[in-house]
Amino acid sequence: MQKSASGALLHALFQHAFVAAKRIRTETGISRGRASVSSVAVDYVREVFNRFDDKTVLVIGAGKMGELTLRHLRGLNPLRILVTNRSPQKAIDIAGQCRGVAVPWEELDRALVQADIILSTTGAPEPIVTAARWNGVMNQRGGSTVVILDIAVPRDFEPSIHDGDRTYLFNIDDLKSIQERTLSERRRHMQPAEEIVSQEVDRFLAEWARRKRGPVIARLTQDVDRKRREIVEQLMTRLNGRLTDEDKQFIEKAFHLFQNRILHGPISALDESAHEGSLLEAVRKLFRLGESEKKN
Repeated sequence: MQKSASGALLHALFQHAFVAAKRIRTETGISRGRASVSSVAVDYVREVFNRFDDKTVLVIGAGKMGELTLRHLRGLNPLRILVTNRSPQKAIDIAGQCRGVAVPWEELDRALVQADIILSTTGAPEPIVTAARWNGVMNQRGGSTVVILDIAVPRDFEPSIHDGDRTYLFNIDDLKSIQERTLSERRRHMQPAEEIVSQEVDRFLAEWARRKRGPVIARLTQDVDRKRREIVEQLMTRLNGRLTDEDKQFIEKAFHLFQNRILHGPISALDESAHEGSLLEAVRKLFRLGESEKKN
């Protein structure tokens, strides 16, 4: 038999954590928008294109952030992915990881002409695509739209190539600006989120307290009920033949009422106590529940 990975306490805690997380996501705006540069970049691409099964993605370079962004771009299921790098082996390695095609660095211009989405993340000290070079590429593209995600530092593409018509250039500063706006918006929802967490913590503590006192209350009720039945049975035996059925019913109800009144005090105290641990132990000792457990 497979054993549970968590005990009763952790299981209950996880359940309340899930409830708190769901409430925060649905009742606040803390999860709205993307918070990472790579996810912001892909959101920007989605604003330009409404389909990707006919698009070609070109990856230039092999920076760490570029690999993460490429992972998001792959999720769009583009038609193909081209990868180029000054290191041929690096291009082959990255292409293998993303099911792409490695392109020699010397054929960069040809790849630029074919690409619909360009992800550039080299470590070049100067732009690798100047305005003049890009004009030559655009003359061969036939007017098709291209989105360039330049997340290299310093930049790989000269900013002037952005025209907002056929060429959409988004650099790392643009992406970080959107990211910061998203994070700033999320911060406004932190206080409501913390209040929800506080509410769920209180609910968890109350529920766990009920679970802790439940067995004690059950044993207390069973113990008093057993003693009541013993006394009533002795009384009925002693008065056998001298009681009518109505008398017997009256006695049963009277002892039931007495039992309920006896139990009302300690059970109410357990429900209302802020120091439940010590009170539980006091109830156990006061009613000798430990002894009744041994007898049972």
